[in-house]
Amino acid sequence: VMSFMIEFDAKDLQCDTYEPGVSVRVTQLPTGVVVFCSSESTQAKNREKAIEKLRIKVLAYLTGSAGGWPVS
Repeated sequence: VMSFMIEFDAKDLQCDTYEPGVSVRVTQLPTGVVVFCSSESTQAKNREKAIEKLRIKVLAYLTGSAGGWPVS
């Protein structure tokens, strides 16, 4: 089993918040991969979860293993 840890430079991430200020959308600018999270109770927790999801999607994007599903 191979393990990967993707780290992002802060300058490569665009974080947007939505009403009521808890939902978060994070875009990894070099790839254009976007994730959205609103399942947690705080903006900080949603941002953490969105970045976790982003790592998975960017890895799939970079390895070509998106399997035909959209990565954004």
